[in-house]
Amino acid sequence: MNPSPYGHKVTVDPEIQAINEKRIFLFADARSGSTWLVNTINTHPAISMIDEILNPDFSKNFQATRGAADFANLKGNARFIESYLGHLPGQFAGCKILFPQAIRHLDVYEFLLNYGESRFILLYRQNIVKAEISGMIANKHHRWHLIEHQEKQTVSVDPAFLRDRLAWRLATREFCVRLLKHFCPNILMIEYEDLFSNIEATLKTLSEFLNVPVTGFMCGTEIKSNPFPLNELVENYTECRAAFVDNPELYQMFDD
Repeated sequence: MNPSPYGHKVTVDPEIQAINEKRIFLFADARSGSTWLVNTINTHPAISMIDEILNPDFSKNFQATRGAADFANLKGNARFIESYLGHLPGQFAGCKILFPQAIRHLDVYEFLLNYGESRFILLYRQNIVKAEISGMIANKHHRWHLIEHQEKQTVSVDPAFLRDRLAWRLATREFCVRLLKHFCPNILMIEYEDLFSNIEATLKTLSEFLNVPVTGFMCGTEIKSNPFPLNELVENYTECRAAFVDNPELYQMFDD
């Protein structure tokens, strides 16, 4: 614990600060292509990436292998993250954190104090309506990632619930992005459509940002889970879309 001149105490780990320039963090919207990006980055011989380190399922595995006491002591702080990243091979090591996971499970202030000099990739999806409905479909059908196109999956959507979910999505993203931009100098922002519209250009940008050869990347193999317009995926599409007529930006996303 390092006291500030004003008597406040903050948890700063000198060992983590000493190596934080070798860390990469992908902060992302859910259903934004983040799994594809993690897998693609992870193909580079200089980089090791793991997936959602703050996912509750990941935490269950931690408790199963390390014990509940260790989990209670490390949960939500930089040492929990470093207990995984510190064992990964390569010049750089990193993980994915979804924006809501950071709010729920991470001591964000302590994280930023320890990892402020790391490289941060911020992946977001402009069409939050499509992203959120994609998440609803995945939860309903228990299929989060596909390796081949399957039958069309549909869902009935409660407009009021969708409105709340969109507000939560935007608020958690804006909170994290604002803090990261304030505390961290090494940031690359990527939008979902830009990520896939020109993969070669995306990988070149990534290689420059991470200062690694672009030839080391191999594209991930995940495919788009719901490659259909929303009017074919949402069973009560007309009702749901009409509920957003008072918000032109979100209303337009139903047809975009």
